[in-house]
Amino acid sequence: MSNPIKNLTKKEWTLWLCSLFVIIMSNMVSPEFNVLTLFAACIGVTSLIFAAKGAELFEATESIPILLFLLHLRNRSIPSLQPA
Repeated sequence: MSNPIKNLTKKEWTLWLCSLFVIIMSNMVSPEFNVLTLFAACIGVTSLIFAAKGAELFEATESIPILLFLLHLRNRSIPSLQPA
């Protein structure tokens, strides 16, 4: 299996790094910062970039952000159901 990072063009590197930058910055300025959400989003954008290139390993990792998001929803408290 070849290294998919070595096969990226400059345009794809720029797209990937800019996507990660936007995700990280938007999570940092959010009042409800959550590391799990940040981690899931970074894995998601990475898997999409590499799956578009045809890397088999990253096609399998596309379900990880969905699982992390569901875990986040399960652990998140719902404000409308909390007693006043």
